[in-house]
Amino acid sequence: MRLRDYFEGIPVHLHVQASSQVVADRINGAAGSTFWPFNTGVVGGVWLGRVRLRFRSSFAEYNAKPVLAGIIRDTSTGSELFLSYRAPAFSYLFFPFWYLILGFFAVLFLFGQTEPPSSAGDNAMLIFILGLMFIAPLAMHYFGTRNADDELSQLLDFLAVEAGAQPLGLQPPHSRQS
Repeated sequence: MRLRDYFEGIPVHLHVQASSQVVADRINGAAGSTFWPFNTGVVGGVWLGRVRLRFRSSFAEYNAKPVLAGIIRDTSTGSELFLSYRAPAFSYLFFPFWYLILGFFAVLFLFGQTEPPSSAGDNAMLIFILGLMFIAPLAMHYFGTRNADDELSQLLDFLAVEAGAQPLGLQPPHSRQS
């Protein structure tokens, strides 16, 4: 998953031929709890018309994996899910905060006066450590989201099976005419 898609989100618009309450009950009944750390597969649910699902592959995984989140609205023909596959909310705060603090320390250490003056070796080590701290969140993101496209497919398959959700504009396979 590209970093841009991670923060902007990938829009997903689905239609279900059931009321939003029925869809919520189906999703909540089939998805695992996010609070039990040993659940794997699709976890999350629907609360107050808000959907939040993610795919958990193991107990010890990257906790900033993308989530499929959005709302359910009733329509005259059932309900529609307006979702986005995007970063979890805390990621929108973590990355700017991390790089702001990192930039602050870089300016402080590289241009600040120290007593006694730092040696060339000290400056080289500092640049190396700051470089690692700059790259670490991006590397963790790349490693942690390497299967994001497959996980999105699994989340959409889950919604298709459990809630009968179909991409808007497409008819279910059994009702298509040849």
